[in-house]
Amino acid sequence: TPRAPEVVNSLSNSYEVILLFGALILISALLFQEQLCRLLDVEPYYLFAICLVALLFGLVKVHAQAFRGLKKIAHYGIIEFALISLLTLLGIAILVLGKQSLDLFGLIVIYFGAVLLTALFSFIAWLKVTGMGGSALLRSMMDTSFKKLMAYIQFSSSFLLATSITMFSFWLMQFLLKYYHSSVEVGIYDIVSKLCMFITLPLYAVSAIIAPKLSSNYSGNEMKRFNANVRQGTLLSL
Repeated sequence: TPRAPEVVNSLSNSYEVILLFGALILISALLFQEQLCRLLDVEPYYLFAICLVALLFGLVKVHAQAFRGLKKIAHYGIIEFALISLLTLLGIAILVLGKQSLDLFGLIVIYFGAVLLTALFSFIAWLKVTGMGGSALLRSMMDTSFKKLMAYIQFSSSFLLATSITMFSFWLMQFLLKYYHSSVEVGIYDIVSKLCMFITLPLYAVSAIIAPKLSSNYSGNEMKRFNANVRQGTLLSL
């Protein structure tokens, strides 16, 4: 059940891993601040905003995948794909309608607020859907030993590696463009790539629906249903 101690421990361990890696990223940014700012041609506040957003973004991802595991596909889809973008667009629209200046710093503040609100909303929604108290998560985080945390990191290292490679391949082109060209070309490429991602939305939708089903079928040794879901998912994707 969602209230099982294993779920609480997994979620609390995920929070601790995010905080640990967030601290490492922030320390690295402090140590190599001058080199990174020169490479990216940005002010220091932009660099640290990235670190803070990365920390919050990790929390959003954890909550989204938690809903996916519970087969709450609507919650998963909204948190994973829609809410941050919608809140960002809403903030921009408010500024534009209010005839306020829209500079880089303002965009950073809007995006940071959107990610922060999404992290809070997804956490509250998780507690409400599962009936899990925040005190249980806090106690679990306080009771986690260093040995257990390292075991959890070791267990999840393969997922971390796979996700890191995917993110690296996604962002590599933008870093290369920034090295050879200006921020204008990077922005144009980023907008075009986001538009092209609309083509893959049906695939994301199918995978979000079918992945929990396949996991449930396989764990329950229901191979006939497993094969039927694979066929249905393939047809929907086509």
